[in-house]
Amino acid sequence: IIVAFNVGVMVVEADAAAMCPDDLPEGSCTPLAVEVSNIVLLGIYSIDLCMRLYVYQFQFPKSKWNLLDLTVVLFGYLDLVTVYVLNSPGSPLLSFVRTLRVGRIIRVAKLLKPWPELYLLVRGFTCTMKAIFWGFVLIMLLLGMWSLMTVQLVQPFNRKLTEGDVDWCAEAFSSVTRSTLFFFQTLVAGDSWGYCIIPLVLKAPEFFIIFAGALLTVQVGFVNLILSVIVDAAADAREEDAEAKKAERHRQEMEDLRHFYELIDRK
Repeated sequence: IIVAFNVGVMVVEADAAAMCPDDLPEGSCTPLAVEVSNIVLLGIYSIDLCMRLYVYQFQFPKSKWNLLDLTVVLFGYLDLVTVYVLNSPGSPLLSFVRTLRVGRIIRVAKLLKPWPELYLLVRGFTCTMKAIFWGFVLIMLLLGMWSLMTVQLVQPFNRKLTEGDVDWCAEAFSSVTRSTLFFFQTLVAGDSWGYCIIPLVLKAPEFFIIFAGALLTVQVGFVNLILSVIVDAAADAREEDAEAKKAERHRQEMEDLRHFYELIDRK
């Protein structure tokens, strides 16, 4: 209930910040009830964190949930110090700290264990984040390679073809950065692949080899490869979760058996 209430408070606070005029410092449009709720929630999280720290002691850092809660609480206090002690409600530090408070939403994952299907979806997604990250890095490297080739070979002709134009196609291949953005837009996001390419290919068919090669290697090949790796990572996470549940059941059975033998020995 507390986590769900916290999510609702964050939604109200975000809406209030979005509707706040630009000439006012950040946080000045936040309702008083939201500010009080944030302080109360921070106190509840602090008490919960202190109790777990007292119980687990040196075992406390071994849990990722404990480290997440510790980070959220520390940034909560940094938020209070920035606003009420340093009296800097509009500072960039405050914007950064309040952005990191979104990490509280991750606590909602704790509530999903009673629903196995939903919990497996969330756990599978979190376990594939590493594969998604490295897949994104490799895609950007591949796009950078094609962008470098496109700027060197296509841009001289594209400059003559689009001379006097002011649309995006006239600038799409003017630099490696813009060319990378163009390929990301067309190959990864799937937005208007032929809008800039077809006029070029009609005037210079040899450029079709470059754009078709980029399409095949990035969208048909590498994106599908990353998808298969993500699926494998999610399947591995599910197997690990099943093994952990099996080990927990075995431990519980051994504990019950030990209690049974203790009762027999007493008799």
